[in-house]
Amino acid sequence: MGINYYGKCTGVSGGKYDLWLNVSQNSQNISSNTSNVTVKLLLKRNDGYSASAYNLTESANSVKLTVGGSVKVSKNIAIDTRNNLTVTLAQWTGNVSHTADGSLALNIGGEFTMSSTNLTGGEVTCSFKCTTIPRASSFSLSAVSVNPDSTLKATITYASGSFTHRLIWSVGNESASADIGAGVKEYTMSIPLNWASQVPKASKGTLKITLKTYSKGVLIGSVNKNIPFVIPSTSAYKPEFNISLQKIENSVPEDFDEYVKGISQLKVDLTDITYKYGATLQSLTITVGDVSKRNAPAVFDLTKSGTVTITVSLRDSRGFITQKTQNITVCDYKSPYVTIKSIERCDEDGTLNSQGKYLIIDYAVGYSQVNNKNNCETVLKFKNSKASSYGDALSLTNSPFIFGDGNIEEGSSYMVSVGVKDRVCRNYIEFLRSVSVAAIPFNIRRGGKGAAFGKFSEKENELEVAWDLSVDGNLSVSGELNYENISYESHENAQNLTCNIRHYPALRMVCVAIRTEVSKDLGANTTHTLATISTRKPLFFAPLGCVVHFSSGVESLGGIQGTGEIVIRPGGAISKGTQIFISGNYII
Repeated sequence: MGINYYGKCTGVSGGKYDLWLNVSQNSQNISSNTSNVTVKLLLKRNDGYSASAYNLTESANSVKLTVGGSVKVSKNIAIDTRNNLTVTLAQWTGNVSHTADGSLALNIGGEFTMSSTNLTGGEVTCSFKCTTIPRASSFSLSAVSVNPDSTLKATITYASGSFTHRLIWSVGNESASADIGAGVKEYTMSIPLNWASQVPKASKGTLKITLKTYSKGVLIGSVNKNIPFVIPSTSAYKPEFNISLQKIENSVPEDFDEYVKGISQLKVDLTDITYKYGATLQSLTITVGDVSKRNAPAVFDLTKSGTVTITVSLRDSRGFITQKTQNITVCDYKSPYVTIKSIERCDEDGTLNSQGKYLIIDYAVGYSQVNNKNNCETVLKFKNSKASSYGDALSLTNSPFIFGDGNIEEGSSYMVSVGVKDRVCRNYIEFLRSVSVAAIPFNIRRGGKGAAFGKFSEKENELEVAWDLSVDGNLSVSGELNYENISYESHENAQNLTCNIRHYPALRMVCVAIRTEVSKDLGANTTHTLATISTRKPLFFAPLGCVVHFSSGVESLGGIQGTGEIVIRPGGAISKGTQIFISGNYII
């Protein structure tokens, strides 16, 4: 059928005539990028009048047909439009070339001249759009995403069987390509494992695929596709490391080869760290028990006994996490202590005698076994209360234990110090007790200026009573009644405070044994108050001497100040859970 394009005729009766081009697309050649078309230049009177124009002399008339800028017909012809004839002035059939992208707008022109009074000629032009010829081949893929170290198949849909192709695939700066011959419809692309390094900060990138189409070596088009390039969360891409544990012994003997609660520390580090295919460190968490730190190496205090779990989590820049755990066993530990049940006067064979020349102590020792690797040493020292220093230490091997060598004086009181240490706590922890003078019904002090009931008189101008005093009648006191109310309280730095206080009114002395536990981590080189011991008259409260011990292995000094405050002055930090033991004698 074709498409008609109309023009105009000239002459007196030119408006009564139609001049048109009829253009038909017959076929296309994809390989050569051409279309075959037929173009006709036609003339006819349009009002049905039969006596229309004509000139049968060929030389008197001319016709020209131009297609795509090229003259295809140019000739002289006889023209006769009578009897309503449709006159074919010119006709051409041939191939026309499309542009590189396969499109074509074909410019066509026709014209004629005629020697006639009523019709002298005419002209018509048009632009005929040929069907666009597909140039670049298309392709489909076997998957919607791809991983490193895998393959991906491309299936090509040809525009022409003679076309050849070049397939290019890339991730970041890495790329590969393949030349594909005519007629080959499938190609399997290999995605190398090391292409993962092109996506170091995410778990997904982009794989770009381009198919270029060639006709006889000339590029005629290309098609692009992008699909996700996915780094899977598997061991091949996750970071790797090993956990390194180092035991910090502090005061624990090396031959124990044990972690000891409150004494040992644990240093955690990472070795053999490997980040895969360009990834880097994003974050690190080391957790020991319920304490976490974010740097390595990290040192942890061991505040709990039993099985302690160490967990290390390493996150890389892709967000991939590798987590490893290890367990250690921590032995329970408490500093050694002595429970003094009694210290009394006795005879040489241990028979209790309130006027005996010997002393007998009944005691019990407690210490942590640490898997049967620990042992304990207990010593005793004593002195006459009037003496300035203790005698030589005696090794306590059993209980009860008799000492004094028959030299215990009836009229003197004595101070007894029991010290205990183990292989972890290497300094003696002292526990002090006093023994009053011998018990007798009544004694008058030499010189007659003092007296005592139930003991020997030790003070000038005082009446001393060693027994409980029961008064049925009224008690009238003209001077000051010498009684001290002893109390104690814990500060915020300590917890579980226990305090054993023995008040000896006759000796104007208080013996104090304190056990407490640090409730929070305490900083280094700072005075920390743990507890307060108070009396009615704290200004008279003065320490004779005391020993401070705590199990963190940090050197310290300590004591009870004149105001009754128990303080520690560490040279290093003291961790939560540290046990504190203080004992001393105080004059009231």
